[in-house]
Amino acid sequence: MSPDSLTPTGSYKSWIVIDHSSDGLRAGEGSMVVLNDRSLLLLYSDFVDGGADESRSNISSMTSRDAGRTWSRPRRLFDPPPGALNVMSASVLRLQDGRLGCVFCVKYSRQHLIPQWCVSCDEGESWSTPEPLTDDIGYFVVTNDRLIQHSDGTLIVPYALSTGIDGQEQYEHWDPAWNARCGLFFSRDAGKTWERSPHSITHTPEVFRMPLHLDPSAQNEAVRYMFDNRLGVFQEPGVEELSDGTLMMYIRSSYNIYRCFATHAAAPWTGCDTIRDFHVCMGPQMVRRLPGSDRLMLLYNDRGTQPFGSPEFSMRTPLSVAFSDDGGRSWMRWGKLEDESRSYCYCSLLFDRTHFLTTYYESTTKIDAKGVERRRNLASLKFGIGDLSLFRT
Repeated sequence: MSPDSLTPTGSYKSWIVIDHSSDGLRAGEGSMVVLNDRSLLLLYSDFVDGGADESRSNISSMTSRDAGRTWSRPRRLFDPPPGALNVMSASVLRLQDGRLGCVFCVKYSRQHLIPQWCVSCDEGESWSTPEPLTDDIGYFVVTNDRLIQHSDGTLIVPYALSTGIDGQEQYEHWDPAWNARCGLFFSRDAGKTWERSPHSITHTPEVFRMPLHLDPSAQNEAVRYMFDNRLGVFQEPGVEELSDGTLMMYIRSSYNIYRCFATHAAAPWTGCDTIRDFHVCMGPQMVRRLPGSDRLMLLYNDRGTQPFGSPEFSMRTPLSVAFSDDGGRSWMRWGKLEDESRSYCYCSLLFDRTHFLTTYYESTTKIDAKGVERRRNLASLKFGIGDLSLFRT
């Protein structure tokens, strides 16, 4: 299938690119860029020894010359350095100077994760030696497809640094490592040097909101403690530039999507609040501004009226779309790209002329030791393409 085969009304097509539905491995956390010859370059996490976050993985690439219908054989780009568990979560971006920029994470342990930066001057054929974005030691989570370049040229990479809220540590059933401090790395010299913004943000009781839908029977001691003390988590942020140059950070949490704003990469974050009336599971979202428009597009998992606390709530499904025309203050639901038959997460999003292109994990099911069928969220790599005309104002 090519973009020309999409219907004028704006249909959406998707298919599996790498199938790990039955072998226990996983491929995902992708990011794409359009090359100068109009082919697609896809970078992704290629797990070769198990499917856990600590399993060995490489950053691999594939190319497509037919709008994603077929792909080249995988090519390993980046291996874990000595002493590291894996490399994962790539972002690739066409820079304003014409080069390709890439960010990915090197995981040394559960306490040590550092994002790396490199560039390509030959359309992804070769890459510079990856360099760390920071000399700080910590667990700096950078999710896939998060690298952006501001209109003023500043390169921006949002991170989540695992930390704890003051006062949480005394409660043994509440894991403070779940809550992260979210901020930005940025470069004003095209990636030669990187800084860490002096301002970051984390979940505090002041921004706490209850779930839209709640299963009272599922409230264990830890959940009741969380609600009573207005505790929550921030994880896996993304950032997007609004039409006036403002930055909007959007943040994964337990059952809400949070967003806040900054005037530039080194400025403090203000206006932190949830996207009202959205009920989501703990999975990352993706936001991009449509080219030449003020409209923001959101990919997320809409849990509808599924109550928080129910066994099914954590399923990252369906893959849904929403839009904002007021700079992320309010949002309107559009509908589903994928239904509830699988889980879908860690989306990338690329706009190419008249279409949007995306990749994401598609789940598989497995039978546990008790004979119960369970979803494995992170399994196969899926690609999708749709007509942008359906979404424009």
